[in-house]
Amino acid sequence: MKALSLVEVVARSGSHGVGAMEAAAAAGLDKTTGSRLLRMLTEHGWLMRDPLTRRYLPGRVLVGIAQAAGFSRETRALIDGVLEQLRERVVETIALHQRSGVQRVCVAGAESRAEVRTGLLLGDTKSLALGASGKVILSFCDEQTREQVLGEHVAAEARAQVLDQLATVERHGYLSTTSAVTTGVGAVAVA
Repeated sequence: MKALSLVEVVARSGSHGVGAMEAAAAAGLDKTTGSRLLRMLTEHGWLMRDPLTRRYLPGRVLVGIAQAAGFSRETRALIDGVLEQLRERVVETIALHQRSGVQRVCVAGAESRAEVRTGLLLGDTKSLALGASGKVILSFCDEQTREQVLGEHVAAEARAQVLDQLATVERHGYLSTTSAVTTGVGAVAVA
């Protein structure tokens, strides 16, 4: 129950997350127990720790469960059908991502049947600044969110390149990248 108390505190913390001491106190735990449980929950994917702010946010497992629960059975069947058809047409792994704060979350997908392929991890969470999917979503965000993501997750020397990519999405409705998240792997994201 102690670990579940921490999961609940982090889940309710919003897009800015919660620090270790604050989470432990809110869950009624001492600092040592809170820190140990936060580490364990992070190792198992229930939580994630933002490397810049060091604050805890919902992890891929928790987000995946929440996202799966958010779709009706009919909507899930429709999404899965479309993703499977697209996978068969392009013979590649297809993923559907949704925005969660300044992150993107993989909420559905159809993994390629090819022998060599990119794996798919439902609930996987990455910054909106990473990869074609994140940047397509970021291109539709308000200016405040864009600035937050660029300021927190993009090195100063890469800012111009990311802004160019966002402009490409706005002009063409898609973005193609290579080696943006994984070396040697290409991706196309469509708005």
